[in-house]
Amino acid sequence: MEDKRIKKSKIALKQALASLLDTRPFDDLTVTEICKKADISRITFYAHYDDKYQLAEDIFDDLVRLATADFGNLQKENNPEGDVKKSYFNLLECMLNLYENNSRFLSVVTKEKNPYLYYSFYNHIFRRIAKMIRYGSTELIPKFGSRRLASMLCNGLWAYLNECLKENCPLPEIKKEMRAILMGILESEYFFKKP
Repeated sequence: MEDKRIKKSKIALKQALASLLDTRPFDDLTVTEICKKADISRITFYAHYDDKYQLAEDIFDDLVRLATADFGNLQKENNPEGDVKKSYFNLLECMLNLYENNSRFLSVVTKEKNPYLYYSFYNHIFRRIAKMIRYGSTELIPKFGSRRLASMLCNGLWAYLNECLKENCPLPEIKKEMRAILMGILESEYFFKKP
């Protein structure tokens, strides 16, 4: 368990980074600027992180932990029988919840605004989804492999969400459309159904 002061410092640094990203790209930010915004010394920063990239990775680890916990709760709540289709929908719900609850930060994690952050976040999410598809699916097996499906889901659904948000679509409409897209994928010929 981390000391309260350490937690407080890390939270301040993460919030400072998120706040600075509202106005400037990640590549242009310095550790000094992040520390100044967080009102934390550079010595304290380097006691916790090697550089700003490690700070960003820590933020993504936090987000993945939140999404994983959310997924576990959704599975217990509405999928105790472990139906694979419901698992995919719970996974989609987790993505949407993650975005909705962290939209300030995730809205700047795009290929155009912050490519490093985008690809780093993608890799964090991709690993979790690929693992779920590979080990969690005994009824529906992707025709072209779990890593390829994970890649399509991560990139495709995340990109779809971002495009809808750019067009100011309401979140309930986005959720409905994304569920329909996912259902079409799951019911397509691109999955083998186990007898």
